[in-house]
Amino acid sequence: MRKAKKVSSVAKEGEILLKLISKPCCPPCDQAHFIIKKLKNKFEFNAKRLNIQGSGYKCDYPEYSRYQELIPVILINEKEVCVSKVYEKDIVEELTRLGAKKIL
Repeated sequence: MRKAKKVSSVAKEGEILLKLISKPCCPPCDQAHFIIKKLKNKFEFNAKRLNIQGSGYKCDYPEYSRYQELIPVILINEKEVCVSKVYEKDIVEELTRLGAKKIL
Protein backbone atom coordinates (compact mmCIF):
# COMPACT_ATOMS: atom_id res chain seq x y z
CA MET A 1 0.00 0.00 0.00
CA ARG A 2 1.24 3.46 -0.88
CA LYS A 3 2.20 5.88 1.86
CA ALA A 4 -0.27 8.75 2.19
CA LYS A 5 1.00 12.15 1.23
CA LYS A 6 -0.23 15.51 2.44
CA VAL A 7 -2.69 16.95 -0.06
CA SER A 8 -3.60 20.60 -0.55
CA SER A 9 -7.28 21.60 -0.31
CA VAL A 10 -7.05 23.20 -3.75
CA ALA A 11 -6.63 21.27 -7.00
CA LYS A 12 -3.71 22.29 -9.18
CA GLU A 13 -3.96 22.64 -12.95
CA GLY A 14 -4.72 19.23 -14.48
CA GLU A 15 -5.03 17.54 -11.08
CA ILE A 16 -8.06 15.64 -9.83
CA LEU A 17 -8.85 16.37 -6.18
CA LEU A 18 -11.58 14.43 -4.41
CA LYS A 19 -12.82 15.81 -1.09
CA LEU A 20 -14.82 13.80 1.39
CA ILE A 21 -16.71 16.15 3.68
CA SER A 22 -17.41 14.26 6.88
CA LYS A 23 -17.61 14.42 10.66
CA PRO A 24 -16.52 12.14 13.51
CA CYS A 25 -18.66 9.18 14.59
CA CYS A 26 -20.39 8.97 11.21
CA PRO A 27 -20.71 5.41 9.87
CA PRO A 28 -21.82 6.58 6.38
CA CYS A 29 -18.70 8.81 6.27
CA ASP A 30 -16.52 5.85 7.20
CA GLN A 31 -18.13 3.79 4.43
CA ALA A 32 -17.46 6.61 1.94
CA HIS A 33 -13.83 6.72 3.10
CA PHE A 34 -13.56 2.97 2.48
CA ILE A 35 -14.91 3.40 -1.08
CA ILE A 36 -12.38 6.17 -1.74
CA LYS A 37 -9.49 4.03 -0.46
CA LYS A 38 -10.61 1.24 -2.78
CA LEU A 39 -10.77 3.59 -5.77
CA LYS A 40 -7.29 4.98 -4.97
CA ASN A 41 -6.00 1.53 -5.96
CA LYS A 42 -7.80 1.77 -9.33
CA PHE A 43 -7.41 5.42 -10.36
CA GLU A 44 -4.86 8.21 -9.96
CA PHE A 45 -6.31 11.13 -8.00
CA ASN A 46 -5.66 13.01 -4.80
CA ALA A 47 -8.07 12.75 -1.90
CA LYS A 48 -8.64 14.77 1.22
CA ARG A 49 -11.02 14.12 4.11
CA LEU A 50 -12.41 17.32 5.61
CA ASN A 51 -13.88 17.21 9.10
CA ILE A 52 -16.50 19.94 9.14
CA GLN A 53 -17.32 19.42 12.80
CA GLY A 54 -14.34 20.63 14.75
CA SER A 55 -13.93 21.11 18.45
CA GLY A 56 -16.96 22.63 20.14
CA TYR A 57 -19.08 21.94 17.02
CA LYS A 58 -17.33 24.79 15.23
CA CYS A 59 -16.95 24.10 11.53
CA ASP A 60 -13.27 23.63 10.60
CA TYR A 61 -14.06 24.51 6.98
CA PRO A 62 -16.66 27.33 6.98
CA GLU A 63 -16.88 27.32 3.18
CA TYR A 64 -18.47 23.86 3.46
CA SER A 65 -20.73 24.58 6.46
CA ARG A 66 -23.82 24.28 4.23
CA TYR A 67 -23.17 20.53 4.18
CA GLN A 68 -23.50 20.10 7.98
CA GLU A 69 -26.75 18.09 7.66
CA LEU A 70 -25.96 16.48 4.30
CA ILE A 71 -22.79 14.52 5.00
CA PRO A 72 -21.15 12.52 3.67
CA VAL A 73 -20.50 14.71 0.64
CA ILE A 74 -18.06 13.94 -2.17
CA LEU A 75 -16.69 16.84 -4.20
CA ILE A 76 -14.41 16.21 -7.16
CA ASN A 77 -12.66 19.39 -8.26
CA GLU A 78 -15.36 21.24 -6.27
CA LYS A 79 -18.23 19.59 -8.19
CA GLU A 80 -20.83 17.86 -6.01
CA VAL A 81 -20.77 14.21 -7.01
CA CYS A 82 -22.46 12.57 -4.01
CA VAL A 83 -24.58 14.19 -1.30
CA SER A 84 -25.87 12.21 1.71
CA LYS A 85 -25.44 8.87 -0.09
CA VAL A 86 -22.17 7.80 -1.66
CA TYR A 87 -22.26 5.50 -4.67
CA GLU A 88 -19.01 4.15 -6.09
CA LYS A 89 -20.38 4.22 -9.64
CA ASP A 90 -21.02 7.98 -9.42
CA ILE A 91 -17.44 8.61 -8.33
CA VAL A 92 -16.06 6.33 -11.06
CA GLU A 93 -18.15 8.11 -13.71
CA GLU A 94 -16.81 11.52 -12.67
CA LEU A 95 -13.21 10.31 -12.41
CA THR A 96 -13.52 8.80 -15.88
CA ARG A 97 -15.12 11.95 -17.28
CA LEU A 98 -12.18 13.97 -15.93
CA GLY A 99 -9.69 11.55 -17.49
CA ALA A 100 -8.28 9.98 -14.33
CA LYS A 101 -5.60 7.47 -15.25
CA LYS A 102 -6.40 3.87 -14.40
CA ILE A 103 -3.88 1.96 -12.32
CA LEU A 104 -3.13 -1.47 -13.72
